[in-house]
Amino acid sequence: MKKILAMIFLVNLLVMGGVYLFLNRLMPEPVWVQLPGLGIRSLFPSDDYRSYTSQGWEGFQFRGDLRVLARHYPDPHAHLDPLLENAYDRYQLKKDIPLFDRGVYVLRKKSKGYILAAIFIHKERIYWLDMVSNSTLDFKLHLFHQLLTHLEIDGETVSSSLEAALPVPGAEISFFTIQPSVIFLLMFTLILFVSLGLVYLIFHLATRPPPPQTDGILRLCTRDVMVTYRKGWQRSNSPACLCREGDRLVIYRFRKPIQTIDLSREGHLLKRRKKTLTYGNFSVRVSDADLRRLNLYHLTNTRDV
Repeated sequence: MKKILAMIFLVNLLVMGGVYLFLNRLMPEPVWVQLPGLGIRSLFPSDDYRSYTSQGWEGFQFRGDLRVLARHYPDPHAHLDPLLENAYDRYQLKKDIPLFDRGVYVLRKKSKGYILAAIFIHKERIYWLDMVSNSTLDFKLHLFHQLLTHLEIDGETVSSSLEAALPVPGAEISFFTIQPSVIFLLMFTLILFVSLGLVYLIFHLATRPPPPQTDGILRLCTRDVMVTYRKGWQRSNSPACLCREGDRLVIYRFRKPIQTIDLSREGHLLKRRKKTLTYGNFSVRVSDADLRRLNLYHLTNTRDV
């Protein structure tokens, strides 16, 4: 059992390493894009975009669920907060950021992923940038932040303090909301490791032998055997402990006997097929070395098996 669990863990590490490299290769290479009519220039996830209008807002929709919109207001400062209240009544994070005249950063969690938004004022316009991610990985977060930190409007660049003000996973953003790929894989590996640990603990307890003495008789046990019980078409498997107690052979599970065989009367009913010892509806996977330890090898080494 230990070897099997160790092998599963090693295979998991190799698979996780391959997945990490694969995920990193999925990250698109940003390109410089100049958006006509908005005066915006920045690094975008792609240069594949189309015109987009919605409720008085005008701008562009990019492939990958990114929107860049703008709307003219005579007094944009009076409209920013009401716009945010109407659009985001629930959110995981909302904070002011130094983005042109005034900027607000919003993170909203969705069923499978998250929504990022940056709403800011530049002169008499309110700009609205949002990006939707359908996974909890931080790929879209990196792309969105790269867009913001390289943003130019009519040649005017963002504040040098913007990058430090943007939230990151592990600080203002919980790892349960957005994870870097390495953290995601480590969390997955940790879950697997805990699961394997629980499996090992169950096997350890299930195969734990009773005390070595019973009514003055020495009990000799072999742990980590697998017992199969057949009843009609049904079959159940479980880890167990096989013990020789004088003339009795007892199968224990969680230190409780589930089958007792009187060797003096029923020893001839024991059969061995390769590494499996059978008795009635019970089959026990046990090695030849353990059979010799229990002094059972001569009882089961017969020609008819």
